[in-house]
Amino acid sequence: MRKELLEKALSLINLDEVIHLTCELIRFPSLTGSESEVMGYIEEYCWKKELPYQIFKVRETQPNLIATVGNPHGKILAFNGHLDVVPICDRSMWESNPFEPKIYKGQIFGRGAADMKSSCAVKLHILSILKQLEDNLQGTVRVEMVSDEERGGRHGTGYLIELIRAGKLPKPDWVIIGEKSDLKIRCAERGTFIYKVIIKGRSTHTFSARVDGVNAVYIAARAISQLEKPFKQAHPVVGYPVISVNYIQGGKAFNQVPAICEFVVDRRTVPGETLEELKGEAIGVLEDLKREYDFTYDLEVLSHSEASMTDQNEPIVKVFQTVLRDVLNIQPEFFLDWAGGTDAKYYRKLGVPTIIYGPLGDHRHGPNEYIQIDSLETLAKTYLGVAISLLT
Repeated sequence: MRKELLEKALSLINLDEVIHLTCELIRFPSLTGSESEVMGYIEEYCWKKELPYQIFKVRETQPNLIATVGNPHGKILAFNGHLDVVPICDRSMWESNPFEPKIYKGQIFGRGAADMKSSCAVKLHILSILKQLEDNLQGTVRVEMVSDEERGGRHGTGYLIELIRAGKLPKPDWVIIGEKSDLKIRCAERGTFIYKVIIKGRSTHTFSARVDGVNAVYIAARAISQLEKPFKQAHPVVGYPVISVNYIQGGKAFNQVPAICEFVVDRRTVPGETLEELKGEAIGVLEDLKREYDFTYDLEVLSHSEASMTDQNEPIVKVFQTVLRDVLNIQPEFFLDWAGGTDAKYYRKLGVPTIIYGPLGDHRHGPNEYIQIDSLETLAKTYLGVAISLLT
């Protein structure tokens, strides 16, 4: 029965429809904070496909949509995806209009193609397929289209978690997120520790810089060079930690030694690193410099979220491996590469086994972002295989 149902589901995959939906979503410049128009298009899609849905929102400009099919009395498999995108930093570096999708050599180019409108299109498409087969489902498939992920998700998935905790939304049994994984099973992600350092030296005229001044910019540069040293210890599931100084400002005049310099560090963490250890890492560098220079400093933690993991022995992981091996004839691999944080952290903190499984593509957050079209079909087949395996 399950085999025949899966064969039927796979036969209903329409790659042209997935491509069209991906392109239509790219056309919306849905920068974080302005997702209402693209979500309106998703509403229209659900209405045409007769997919029951609800809208949940804290802000009018940042709605979240949940569409469901299946048996409401069984277990819940949720597919989560975000529709907000990051800004275009330098339009001249794009070979095409970022918000006008371009199909070229089996790839779709455009802002959000890989991060993550293509996998959102796949989720909606497979939900429309499962709608046709829902009498066979013993549980619910839920597609969550959310806002705000690129700025932390507080008004998106974070808000859905609040509703779940308040008993206003059913808690899913498993969650699948379609972020970067290159068609590999991604069970973990780095956490985030972002902090600002303000170096306070002493200003003076340039002519007395060596005798009376304490150059805050120079000290900041010394601190940054120490912090930017490569990490020697990798985590077996996530890989190496990451650190990048992404902002610096100092100085008031070209002929005055700067008394103040501030910089912001984005440190991506691995499982096991504690907040106290992370703060100690930064403070240790600054205290060492204080032995050489007469300055003070302030350190402010701007944000912190722990690295998160789903155990590789969880049933949903085993199901993914079986589907990849038996249905798609693909040898399952675990993802171990560079990648950013996702909304998976919210569900893992809630105790929900959460897997990240997304298509092939590149240049997320950069120019000429693209997705491999053939990987979208693989994604659809995998999602359908997992859903039918878990809920029939």
